[in-house]
Amino acid sequence: MIDCFFECMPVQALWDTGSQVTIINEEWKNTCFPHIATRSLSELLDEGETLIGRAANQTDIPFSGWVELKFQLGPKRGAQAQLLVPVLLSSEQGVGQPPIIGYNVILQLVTKGMEQHSDIIPEVERSWSWTDGSGFNYHEWAEGEPNNYNGQELVLD
Repeated sequence: MIDCFFECMPVQALWDTGSQVTIINEEWKNTCFPHIATRSLSELLDEGETLIGRAANQTDIPFSGWVELKFQLGPKRGAQAQLLVPVLLSSEQGVGQPPIIGYNVILQLVTKGMEQHSDIIPEVERSWSWTDGSGFNYHEWAEGEPNNYNGQELVLD
């Protein structure tokens, strides 16, 4: 779980390194952000295309629309980088509760946000934890790892 903000509201979200989309539950959106209009998925797709979401277990994830939300990492609001993120809405009970943050959002914040906000890495390291609440303490790297392969690996150590 990671501490973050959607529209300046503090949230604990799941950082899903296997996902390239950010998802919240439609009911949660309607409770927390009723003033933000739900947009049609057709705005994101070419004519005739259908959006099919699949969970890690290959079950379908139904999407009811999308919203654009301001997203920020860290346990405290402030000078950290902020992105305007397209967020898919799931109508399936329990999906996107807690919100799921796609890896692409975190990557964008870390790589681009660091240029303007060098304090973001300590914020990420302090706010990251396992879903059981325990901190990150993995030290069993293979020889030579982590090595920032091709200048693109992001790791916590």
